[in-house]
Amino acid sequence: VYGKLTQEKEIGIQIIENQINIFLLSDTEYTKSSYTLKTVFEKEMLTGKAFFSSGEKEIKEKEEIALWVKTATEKNQLNTILENFRENNAEKGAAITISFYKQSADETE
Repeated sequence: VYGKLTQEKEIGIQIIENQINIFLLSDTEYTKSSYTLKTVFEKEMLTGKAFFSSGEKEIKEKEEIALWVKTATEKNQLNTILENFRENNAEKGAAITISFYKQSADETE
């Protein structure tokens, strides 16, 4: 989801099965972007989820912030960690992340 923020806005994330909806919310309107989760998690796999739920997070330019992570493995043990999610001991995974830039995406091309 790309957008130039001209005012304070909130982000909403809705996850339904293999569909992810991301909403950019303001007081009077919203923009919705939908994505299909291409990673298939078999029912017999051990799965774990982690998400950013509350508190404040310092935002640094170009730093990726994980908002939601789902991992899966066929092993008997799984640690699903939000921070450094790429280092989880899983065979499959999906993540929703956000990054902030001073320039809009259109200006960087």
